Amino acid sequence: MAEIVASMPQAKRGRPAKYPWAEWITPETTWKATQGLDFTAEPRNFANQLHKRAARMRLKVRTRIVGKTVWFEFYELPDSRAEL
Repeated sequence: MAEIVASMPQAKRGRPAKYPWAEWITPETTWKATQGLDFTAEPRNFANQLHKRAARMRLKVRTRIVGKTVWFEFYELPDSRAEL
């Protein structure tokens, strides 16, 4: 007989994620990633990937690039409707 469950099982889609997004997308946590260790792209391209991922998740991300290192921090936008 069918049963009620808490959630759907995780679907397997294409290839595995290149980066640990679930770990990295932790609001207000600052990360330091180094080219060659944590990512393979050019630092500015990696920063662009972070901004695109944030937009998909309806978040923002602060990034700083120094040499081959990218610091980043995801954060939530304040709800502008809350002020109305």
